[in-house]
Amino acid sequence: MGLWHFDEVNGTVALDDSGQNNNATLETPAAFGTGYLNNAVQFGTNRGYVSVPDASSLTLSGQQTLEAWVKFDNGYTTDSSKDAGVIDKGSYRLYYDRTTGKVNYEIVHTILCWKWLQKILL
Repeated sequence: MGLWHFDEVNGTVALDDSGQNNNATLETPAAFGTGYLNNAVQFGTNRGYVSVPDASSLTLSGQQTLEAWVKFDNGYTTDSSKDAGVIDKGSYRLYYDRTTGKVNYEIVHTILCWKWLQKILL
């Protein structure tokens, strides 16, 4: 679990307000700036990002909720050269698909997950 409001004014650390201590680090050229409500993270055009170290509290199981407020200053269209990642922890990701223009949520399927799914379906 993690909850980042990105309300910091400066620096490179975004505090985790969930109580799990999953603090995030802004990677260049990401920086804090003015947001819709209070502050936000601004990325510019050079693919900045925010990283959070792996932690057991970020492993999803059971019911899941992912939420993000995202605004593209230059617009995001199906003419874009890459998908726009919002959340990517390796085993799950939330992103804007450049070919469809829609938001996608994907979970990586492993052998264990497939066996579990087979038991449910059979």
